[in-house]
Amino acid sequence: MLEISFLVPAYNQPEEIKKCISSIIQYKGNDIEIVINDDCSDERFDLIVENFHDDRIRLCTNKENLGLDENILCGIENCRGKFVFLLVSTDLVISQSIPYMIEVIKDHPDVVYISGTSLDNDGLPRNILKEHSYKMGIEALSVHWKLHAHPAGSLFRKSAINIARYKKYLNMFQEKKFYFMVEQLMRLDLSQKGDFYFISRPIWIYTYRHRNRKLSVHNNAHIYDIDIIYQRYKSEQMFIANELNCDWKVECQIYSFEFWLRAVTWDYLNIMKDEGLRNHYGIEQRTVDIDMERKNFLRYVSHIELEYDIIDAKYLSKKNAAIKDNILFKELYEKQIKSHEKAIKSSQPTLQIIEEIKNAGFGINDIFEKSGCKKIGLYGMGYLGIIIWNEIVGGGIKPEYICDKKYDEKVTLENGVPALPPGWMHLYDVDVLIVTPMHLAEDIFSELTNIDRQKVKTIYEFLHTYKKVLA
Repeated sequence: MLEISFLVPAYNQPEEIKKCISSIIQYKGNDIEIVINDDCSDERFDLIVENFHDDRIRLCTNKENLGLDENILCGIENCRGKFVFLLVSTDLVISQSIPYMIEVIKDHPDVVYISGTSLDNDGLPRNILKEHSYKMGIEALSVHWKLHAHPAGSLFRKSAINIARYKKYLNMFQEKKFYFMVEQLMRLDLSQKGDFYFISRPIWIYTYRHRNRKLSVHNNAHIYDIDIIYQRYKSEQMFIANELNCDWKVECQIYSFEFWLRAVTWDYLNIMKDEGLRNHYGIEQRTVDIDMERKNFLRYVSHIELEYDIIDAKYLSKKNAAIKDNILFKELYEKQIKSHEKAIKSSQPTLQIIEEIKNAGFGINDIFEKSGCKKIGLYGMGYLGIIIWNEIVGGGIKPEYICDKKYDEKVTLENGVPALPPGWMHLYDVDVLIVTPMHLAEDIFSELTNIDRQKVKTIYEFLHTYKKVLA
């Protein structure tokens, strides 16, 4: 019996498909398969598959172009493994973690859904999950909406999947090729069929769309348009009302309401601000009035409630609390935006020094070598931290660790570097601890009570001190 079918719903993007397949076949066991489900591409995927010379890879081709969600469902039907690991062509699998995924599958027969920590394009933690099992029901459901809304990085137990049920809601959608949420309905459905399990170690690479200079295969598809987001909300609420036979249906409706309220307000604003993402998907920029979008959505919600009679009085009272929570979310969001802008501004002197070093024909790694600092710790993986990480790792230096408050527990990256929460740093000996968030430096220094203060330097202080050595 195959333990995992790695399913890649494919439409063009041959180079991305090759990289995705290459990331998986590094695992040599015969208890997996790779299913490329081609949605009538212009490319010759048969030649690509043949060139790998690996019998574990199978190509299945649809008779007509179905769109992403229906292609996912067709692909699942073609899979033969106990679990289906859903991917998209631009994401990758960390093959070293496949044995552990199989171990989890064998050790947890009641588990129907598995996900794990993801890394980004820079090899840094993007979504960190704690190793934990969530019981079927409200416990599993409570984490469903906290997961990524992205059709990758998820393993579904095939025997628990009801394809006909999901197709029913897909076919209700006016533009079903842009539905883009079948995997969310699958998770919802599975939350009442078995346990969810999260793996703390990185198991996949979740690529940033806004860094992709190529146009998406879904360019100009309006997949982020407000009216399509409304239809997704309606579809999900009707699925909850009609398909989830449980005592916690109202809580489920609340979670859904909060998720989609955020989607049409702050998430939508973020999309409109992200030039790279807009270019990737061919989205036309528009001005977003958050208060107006919130009011419009609430009117739509009321219309859906009346037309389909899917919400009760208990829900309405809880919904009012959810609206207040969204106001608190607004305050948090605005605080984060101000912090990000402050971080960029405070990083400018450091970026200027880096530019001066490069113009002199050197790199940051030359600074570290000349300074005699062989063991490096890196604190802060925000805007400047990622730049520094790419500079030193790209130049062949491997830090002893990276550290950030957003890491709740230790995660070991692909290259063996541990990502740590602040409380772990004193367990690792370094020659220098580089602090990158310049606007928070003083606060960070006061928190480093277990670290030798003489070893702690801001990145600006370190580069400014040692760049003279290069001269």
